[in-house]
Amino acid sequence: MTERVYVRKLPGGGYVAIDITRVRRVFRRSRYRGAVVVERRSAGAAQRTLHPLVVAEASGATAESVLRALLPAAECNPAIGSALLRRTPGALPRSPIGAGLAHRRAPTAVRA
Repeated sequence: MTERVYVRKLPGGGYVAIDITRVRRVFRRSRYRGAVVVERRSAGAAQRTLHPLVVAEASGATAESVLRALLPAAECNPAIGSALLRRTPGALPRSPIGAGLAHRRAPTAVRA
């Protein structure tokens, strides 16, 4: 079962949260896995993410140790912003038109 242990609103809309899941193992002690998830919501529908994005993950022997590992990432807006840029394909600027064409070979004629 996943438990949301931390939630806060983001300045431009949306939220950041830490979800922790207990992983039960048959012959060993249970471990905990956590993730920092971000959902962006803004006035424009194009800016809203369909599913929350995972920007950081950690695991540990206790839920508290996982929370301590993930909390700095969840509280740092610049880190969240840069992680969103890396994870959102449309967020990165496209290369200028014609960039990289110099490295392509011209098509060769096929003889019949």
